[in-house]
Amino acid sequence: MEVRLTFAGLLLLVLVLAVLMTRATVATSSPSSDFSIVVAPGTISVGITLNIRQNLTAFRSSFSFPLFQAVLEGSNATLATQSLQSAVASKNPLARIEGLRLDAQTTPWSNMTSMQWLNVTMNFNVSGVSSTGGGVSHIDLSWKSFAASSDLAVNGFELNNIGARDLQAIAHDLAQQKGNAVIAFSYRIDGIPVNAAFFPDVVARISPMNFSRLATPVAQWKQAYVPLAPTLVWTSPPTPLLGLTFVRTITEEPTNPVSTYFGVFYTLQGEITLPTTASVSGDTVTLAPNGLPETLMGITIISSIVIGSGALIYERRLSPSKAKGYMGRKKAKR
Repeated sequence: MEVRLTFAGLLLLVLVLAVLMTRATVATSSPSSDFSIVVAPGTISVGITLNIRQNLTAFRSSFSFPLFQAVLEGSNATLATQSLQSAVASKNPLARIEGLRLDAQTTPWSNMTSMQWLNVTMNFNVSGVSSTGGGVSHIDLSWKSFAASSDLAVNGFELNNIGARDLQAIAHDLAQQKGNAVIAFSYRIDGIPVNAAFFPDVVARISPMNFSRLATPVAQWKQAYVPLAPTLVWTSPPTPLLGLTFVRTITEEPTNPVSTYFGVFYTLQGEITLPTTASVSGDTVTLAPNGLPETLMGITIISSIVIGSGALIYERRLSPSKAKGYMGRKKAKR
């Protein structure tokens, strides 16, 4: 009796702990991606955070981002919305950008950290990319890899075509640097080596609003699965360090070269959160009718409780006869 009772209790305990751990995981986790899409029945929300850092000022003190802080929202965000709308529509003509809010600011140059930041946050909804039939919704996410080509100026500072507007001049300066027997210079764009002669022209193409690196279909992204969780999370393949990199290598000792990296850097990671009713094929998300996961979870827990309770009742009914048989055998031996 004790063995079966313990097993039933452990079964119930494991199920309860699984639910609690799942809810704790969902409540405490925070998205680390720069490009986040949250799909829910009837809504598609997008959050984009770009944290761009530069330390070129440590090499050329005359260069820095201008200081500014701005918020674009409502009628103030019309031009920005049109810029993003045009880019998204090139991927899906039916897609519509709604409710854009854009926050952008730069920090002062810090001599202590040798760093300056350009931080951009955008939030908006996307509509027109889903179709419904028989209670099942099909949502197209191929637009996620949109690339805005038009200018997006905020307080006189260009946020999108930053390469051509803000970085090409310093790129020309860097490309003219001459090395010697001890000092050598090299150049990279998005982690790829570039010849100094082509460096300024390639820098001119840098555009933080180019999300073409997220073109890999969602079905090929990495899925983080948590049992009984209310959502599914898909994460894009990792990308190299983006932006321009200028490397100065000093070789005073042949076996111990010292390299210093200057540039304008940022990363890009995509994350898509879906209901547990969702399935993914390519870039299409299919949502089953609402309530299915919760129903299944309830059935699973209730069924386990019934099974455990049944085992306990069965054990209690069976135990008296076992006890009588055991006592009878002891008396017979006497």
